[in-house]
Amino acid sequence: MNKEKEQEVLKNLKLFVERFKETHDVNSKDFKVSKNISSGNGFAVSNWGSVWNKNRARVSVNLLEPAINSIVYKFTDSPFDFKTEADIDLPELKFQLSSSLRECVIDGLSYILVYKENDRIRFSKLNNFNVVYDDCDYPSGKDAKEVVYIDKKKVDPKNYRRTPLCVQLEAVLNLKKNEVPVVTYWKRDEKGVTTYKIENDRVASVVSQPIEHIPIARIYAKEVFINYEKNWRGLYYLVKDILRTVDFELSLAQERIATAPNHLYWIAEESIGSDIQKYSKVNDIPTFHKTYKATSALNPGVILPAPVRNDQASNLGDLMAVFGVHQEIITRILGTISGEEKGTETAEAVLLRRESKDTAVNDLIKNLLDSSHLIADIIKEFTGMECSVSSDIFDKAKKAQDLEKIIALTTYVNNNPQAYSILPVLIAKLDVDENTQQTMLQLMSQDKAENQDSKNRLEMLEMENKQLRANAESEVLAASIEREARLATKQMDMAMKQEDLNLEYAKLQVEAARISKQESADRARIQADITQKDVKLAQEAEKIMNDFEVKAGKLQLEAQKTLMGA
Repeated sequence: MNKEKEQEVLKNLKLFVERFKETHDVNSKDFKVSKNISSGNGFAVSNWGSVWNKNRARVSVNLLEPAINSIVYKFTDSPFDFKTEADIDLPELKFQLSSSLRECVIDGLSYILVYKENDRIRFSKLNNFNVVYDDCDYPSGKDAKEVVYIDKKKVDPKNYRRTPLCVQLEAVLNLKKNEVPVVTYWKRDEKGVTTYKIENDRVASVVSQPIEHIPIARIYAKEVFINYEKNWRGLYYLVKDILRTVDFELSLAQERIATAPNHLYWIAEESIGSDIQKYSKVNDIPTFHKTYKATSALNPGVILPAPVRNDQASNLGDLMAVFGVHQEIITRILGTISGEEKGTETAEAVLLRRESKDTAVNDLIKNLLDSSHLIADIIKEFTGMECSVSSDIFDKAKKAQDLEKIIALTTYVNNNPQAYSILPVLIAKLDVDENTQQTMLQLMSQDKAENQDSKNRLEMLEMENKQLRANAESEVLAASIEREARLATKQMDMAMKQEDLNLEYAKLQVEAARISKQESADRARIQADITQKDVKLAQEAEKIMNDFEVKAGKLQLEAQKTLMGA
């Protein structure tokens, strides 16, 4: 490329970057915030220092993650179907679409580059900080005339030169020593699309391709107006101020807990005396008490009251109440998007529900599908082969919604039979197509007839059961009467037997008394005989004793006489 043409290209590049620099700077600034917030790091913003001191608590809660996952998972569960004979890296394309959708939901803008490598179509997600797009009419960028992608690389210090382009892109690229900008500059012209590779202030290569579209598809989210210009932003942009307030609330709650008193009571220093060390170790950490001066140094003798212990650790009701309100606001703004399944709802709630959840998700998926159509067109231009893209996400969602409504209406009518009379009106008010309405009417009319038939059969069975229960109760009653009669007869027999036993017992008592009386008389007679015999024996013993003593006296006298005679 001659020098004149090279300077013209560099001039056009400079004008283009200068023209869209303000929009690019706004995007870059917002992308930094949105990426931090979606990562759960809401305090990583330098200008918050004027509102919240850097030494204060910083608690961030990621309330966007469920919403982001809900949208991305809906796509990954049923990705788009690309049909073409061209050699494309389809798994890579689906992965890049999923990644770009996540980035788009977070930031609002993402970019996919389509390129050819060894006769195969490849795809790459570009860093959205480094893309500068023109103000084309279509959000997908299919009518874009100029696009710039900015990168950088290190060069040999001998070859390093600080050029005007370095100065212009220094803030964008955060250029360091021996780093120069590397810019890819796409421009539509009469030849198709020309791609310029520019390193520092030199056009390194030029490639012209006979294609209609610049091979970069822009993935976009919700359209907004910033500085009176059309732009696109993700979910964070809708709730960024409320999310910041929520982080402040939770940070303040942490401060209240962390700075709450950790002692149980105040004690006057004067009352401790020399035992202050002992008191200070009563409960180690946290300390069991804190000391204060009970006497005034300025007014000796004046007794000072003990400080009042103000524990705010449990005083979080105001913060939690406001946090709940803000959380509800965020939920409403985001369209009740949730990463989890909906909780159990009544049939009435399903029929009356009016939520923007599906609309919010579908809008982003539709935007992605729009950009995918551009990718399909670019593939066709690169290969000359037809390429189409389709999606069954919306059909599946519609069928799921219709099924949910059918089940809810069926449940409602079954629980409220009087609703059969206005069934056509109820079905007509549902957001389902005419064929589905007719099918529902036929099925529910048939269900009504079957229910009536089942009801009649149940009533007959109930009558039969009542008769059977009555017969059984009669039999039980008769058996009970018979049993009671037998029991009464047995009781009478037992009473008569008891009388006989009582009579026999009385006879036995009389006989026992007679025998006892007879035995008493016999015992008295025997005792008298024994006593009489004892008296006789005593008398005989006494007589024998007397006789013995007389004889002993005679013998003693004779013995004395004999001794004296000798």
